[in-house]
Amino acid sequence: MNDFIHHGTALPPEARQAQYKENRTHFRLVEALRKQQTRLGYLCGITGLAAAGCMAFASVYMASRPSPPPIAYVINQQTGEFGPAVPLSDAPRYYTSVMIEGEARDYIDRRESYFPQLDKVYWAKVRAMSDVAVFTPYDAFVNSRESPKREFGLTGSITIDNVHMLGEPLRSEDNTYGYQFSFDRHPVKGSSILPVETCKGSLGLQFHPDIKLFAEDAQLNRMGTEVVGYEVIKPCKLKDTH
Repeated sequence: MNDFIHHGTALPPEARQAQYKENRTHFRLVEALRKQQTRLGYLCGITGLAAAGCMAFASVYMASRPSPPPIAYVINQQTGEFGPAVPLSDAPRYYTSVMIEGEARDYIDRRESYFPQLDKVYWAKVRAMSDVAVFTPYDAFVNSRESPKREFGLTGSITIDNVHMLGEPLRSEDNTYGYQFSFDRHPVKGSSILPVETCKGSLGLQFHPDIKLFAEDAQLNRMGTEVVGYEVIKPCKLKDTH
């Protein structure tokens, strides 16, 4: 029985001092490791917050960043070729002389012709293609006593043909195309066919396809034509049929 009993013996002073120093060293190592782990935790937390902040800023920046305008393409229905569309403000640079003259002819025809069934349509076309200074006197004329509507009524008409541009157009520095023109005027009053007249005049037009138009006017004026000057010499002369 006494073999399992161990009696404690006091450590000598040198042993106690060595053990004390060893314990102090252990506790210092534990404390240093704890502080290091704490600093590492703070560093990881700050790094995470910074990363989250950067991601949030990037998200807000990308959301608020204006997206580039989509690129529009046009297709040539005859050749099948396609390419980027031209901005509206640059479109007139690509208008050909045939296109420009066609707009001038179209305007003359709508302004000088008269068919009671199409009177409002032609009036709207002239309005869409005229600037205010040109349209105002025209609008006053079509509602006056001298207008074709009053003279020819619902049974008459005026047909325009043989529209000719007299020479090449003059182009000014502000990109106004000036034309001298002539046309034949065929008036019909009731059942009477009146003599054919030959009229001459001048016209000035510009192109502003980027101008804001009402939806109805935009449909009637797709090229952005704006007539800035118009005059027909009155009275027209009787056409020489010989």
